[in-house]
Amino acid sequence: MKRLFLSVLFLPLFSYAQNIYATFDVEGLKTSKLTLAVSGVVKSLHVEIGDKIKKDQILLELDAKEEKADISVAMSEVKLSQISLEQALIKLDRYKKIKNVIDDERYENIEFEYKKANQAYIKSQNALELKRAKADKKILKSPYEGVVTNLHVELGDGVNGSATPLISMSSFPKVKLILSFDEKYWGVVKVGQVFKYKVDGLEKELEGKIAKVYPSVDKNTRKLSAEVFTQDLLPGLFGDGNIIVE
Repeated sequence: MKRLFLSVLFLPLFSYAQNIYATFDVEGLKTSKLTLAVSGVVKSLHVEIGDKIKKDQILLELDAKEEKADISVAMSEVKLSQISLEQALIKLDRYKKIKNVIDDERYENIEFEYKKANQAYIKSQNALELKRAKADKKILKSPYEGVVTNLHVELGDGVNGSATPLISMSSFPKVKLILSFDEKYWGVVKVGQVFKYKVDGLEKELEGKIAKVYPSVDKNTRKLSAEVFTQDLLPGLFGDGNIIVE
């Protein structure tokens, strides 16, 4: 009788622990379909599908012959305005030495010429920066560290500004698992619980903690979803595992 009482007493403790089966897909913490704000023709592609890329890495370039020619002209104008400024400064310095023996109007004219040359130099520098910025708009760079998931254009393709998708990418190596499990566990699965899982192609068991539980049930599958953060798994991989409820 005593043994039966102890069994009944500890039964709730053992029955409370359970494993909840869940499948998952690996997704990047960020996913992007990259575009450029300008139109043009694809001149060069620097990446392939599956390439791992760094932040600010050049991915694609549109033809920029006109922009580069404009930059060359602007650089020449900067050089000429710099020479004019240097000459105006030399002249101003010379007149400063004899300022006391010439009339004020003459000196003020020389000073004005220097200021005018200085403004022309600044204007030419600003023009050069604008030309360079225009050329930079034809270069597509990675906004973050990740992996290329799709190429939407090829060499020679026309690009119609932001209306044309160019490259799709996903963040890497930091990724997340999107778990899917039965809706009946809506009040059981919580943030912080351990998820033990395996990924197709890997033998060892991995684990992570649930970082987010979605607040609604998928109407089509009648499944709930949750997120687990991890890294070094390629987006698109699939696997399954168990949520440990204690």
